[in-house]
Amino acid sequence: MHINGGCFMPSKIRRRVIPLLLCLMAVFALTGCGPLLELNQKYAHSEICVNYGTAVSTDISEYVNMDTLSKEEQKYVKKNSSVVYHGNKVSGHKYDRPGTYPLTIYYEDQVYRKYRVTIKDMEKPKFKKAKDVYIFKDTELTEYELQDLLKGMFKATDNSGKVKLKLSHEKINVHKVRNYIVHATATDPYGNVSQAKATFHVQKPAYGAMGTYVYVSIPKQRLTYFVDGKINMSSPVVTGTQGVHDTPRGSYYINSMSTGTRLKGQGYDVTVQYWMAFIGGSFGIHSAEWRGAFGGNVYQYGGSHGCVNMPVYAAGELFQKVDIGTPVIVGD
Repeated sequence: MHINGGCFMPSKIRRRVIPLLLCLMAVFALTGCGPLLELNQKYAHSEICVNYGTAVSTDISEYVNMDTLSKEEQKYVKKNSSVVYHGNKVSGHKYDRPGTYPLTIYYEDQVYRKYRVTIKDMEKPKFKKAKDVYIFKDTELTEYELQDLLKGMFKATDNSGKVKLKLSHEKINVHKVRNYIVHATATDPYGNVSQAKATFHVQKPAYGAMGTYVYVSIPKQRLTYFVDGKINMSSPVVTGTQGVHDTPRGSYYINSMSTGTRLKGQGYDVTVQYWMAFIGGSFGIHSAEWRGAFGGNVYQYGGSHGCVNMPVYAAGELFQKVDIGTPVIVGD
């Protein structure tokens, strides 16, 4: 039946349709007119676990699957959504301190999803160095110096910036040729643990022995630097005057290094460009700017006061290669 050109709807149908329309209008008002969102699978649950050192994203694309949306729909979602995160940033970094923080996704002015974000350090410390050390039998070492050598065998880092290193090994006897396995355990502040091992070698002093070291031959008046048992560099030298200021034979290690160092004693007062001490602060390897000749038999009549004199260029090269702790053998 038509009335005034309009349509007539029976009352029974009106009673059913009108509430349905009102319901649909209410849903439309709540959800807006944008596309339905589909969460990425890893964000299907309300708990998010993030490894310490990783920044928490506030980009909606991280949480919502954009691949199923058209370009226009993607633009709409980005414009009408926001990710609000309340963390606790580490000073100077974009990531947060370990803890639990709230994250909320808003879409079309409504709360779409709430999360609990847990920042947890799940990464173990990493060993950057686990290196064997070679020393020679009867090397004169204090307990403090020995511990320094042992600690220098390992280096570990962690994303927290803090790592505790603990070593375990048998008691080391430097007067006996033997190899010792040294175990290292690195622990970060959150209980993550890594382990490594290396060998502490006590070997017989000899030219060409394994390891990295300096060998000074008094009869040959030559210094040779070995790396992993192979010759790396060699230079003529002048050692202490024979029978007057003999350079002490034995096994030592470089205990200090400096440049522009003043050496002063009875009968001398000089400043050397390169200084590498191996017996306290009294005996060392150094540049001898005043000498014109090295090697041969100079040491028999015009040697040093006990130090190992080198040409400036050679001393400079050696200075760049060695470190504190590098073994030094003075022998035949």
